[in-house]
Amino acid sequence: METKERYIALDTETTGMESADHRIIQIACVEIINRQITDNDYCKLINPERKSDVEAIRVHKIQDKDLVDKPKFGELWEELKTYLDGSTVIIHNAGFDLDFLDAELRRLSLGGFKDETQCEVIDTLSIARREYPGVSNSLDALCERFNISLADRSEGHRADVDARLLASVYLALTGGQETLDLAATAGGANNADWGNVPIVVHKASDEELRAHNDFM
Repeated sequence: METKERYIALDTETTGMESADHRIIQIACVEIINRQITDNDYCKLINPERKSDVEAIRVHKIQDKDLVDKPKFGELWEELKTYLDGSTVIIHNAGFDLDFLDAELRRLSLGGFKDETQCEVIDTLSIARREYPGVSNSLDALCERFNISLADRSEGHRADVDARLLASVYLALTGGQETLDLAATAGGANNADWGNVPIVVHKASDEELRAHNDFM
């Protein structure tokens, strides 16, 4: 049976910055299977049962009135957990999102996010800091570094947009999106202009020739 390597890029939006006082208002997930971004997204707006800070609204542009009729976190948790089953979760600055997810789960008298989902969590911020020390490694900065368009950000820092950007950033950080289309790969090789590729010949040294003759 074929084994699929499944990753989920996850992002949240919240009513404010402190998980003790604030709540999640949007959660979005983008699926990556065998290093290909799929269309099997998961995105929900959530009724936080409180108002968002003005500063938070300025960032994500999600109004309180747009959340009144949305499900509460506890009403969609099992659905989200099922979606995440068997995956590795990718989060940028994972500590922030995990604090909020853990706080929501505590309100449901459940364990932490990692314990409840049994998912490994990868923090792309930690990866980026190792690869690019001493410079900004925000999601925006990484998108610019890897030439990933931020055009969809015109509507604000929404979780659905950021999760898709994060999926692209993760693939770029870890070697790029790969194709399993062998026909396309072969076609690319056949169409390449190999006449312009320089051929470099490295001749064996006298010492290497003597070592070879001794071995033979």
